[in-house]
Amino acid sequence: MTQFFLLFLCIGGAQAFNLLEGYEINKRTTIENVSLATGRKDDVRVYEGVIEQEFNHPIALLRKVVGDFENRCNNEHKDLREIRPKDKPCLQENNSLIESTKITELKNLKSEPFKVNEYLLSRRIYNRNYYNHYDLITEREIKNKGQLVVTFTVDMLTDEEASQYLGKPAKERESAFIDTYSVFTLKEIAPNKTLLTYRYTSKTDHWLLNKSMVTSRFFNNTSKNINKLFSVIDKRAQETSQPEEKVAQQKQTAVLTRGQ
Repeated sequence: MTQFFLLFLCIGGAQAFNLLEGYEINKRTTIENVSLATGRKDDVRVYEGVIEQEFNHPIALLRKVVGDFENRCNNEHKDLREIRPKDKPCLQENNSLIESTKITELKNLKSEPFKVNEYLLSRRIYNRNYYNHYDLITEREIKNKGQLVVTFTVDMLTDEEASQYLGKPAKERESAFIDTYSVFTLKEIAPNKTLLTYRYTSKTDHWLLNKSMVTSRFFNNTSKNINKLFSVIDKRAQETSQPEEKVAQQKQTAVLTRGQ
């Protein structure tokens, strides 16, 4: 059994597939390079979106940007923040995220191969309604035939799971989804080139998202959001690789241009 296959079993790739287990996948399509699928069992529907793209950035840089979950938010929601300073700009724009708060002091952590970091994110979201939940972020790495492979898994927790990690009662989860799970896989293919694969899976029993007539709209929105995520990651990687003074000057120029 290869190390890469062992890594696959240890990371959420296997868990993401488990979210689809037992569901009859009745619709598949591809929209703007995102492979999409959905299926239903009883009153629960499962959705999945997958994309793969090469970036002209070294894996160390892309790893830093992908793992910067705290800085993904929406500047237009700054007045809704409770923790993040209102004058602190979002470095990676996300339409629905108000703020994500990193929690590193956790209880009941389990040791496992390849894991290098693990923490919680307390998420606050606005998308027509207010939502909140905890995500468990796990970072893993391995060398496969001399090439570095890094994964970030993002696992939505139940209230009971979040309470176990926090060592105290967690804030009650409010979400339209029963479960969401995503995996970022970064594979070094050259000194300045990285292959990034992203897989997003979700389960819902929400009456609207469960209807087959809504799947096309959900597919379109998922494709749009995933492509925007990759665009934002690429943009932030380019900014991070430039001198800070140059980036600040570019942003100031953009502000002045919009004001004209």
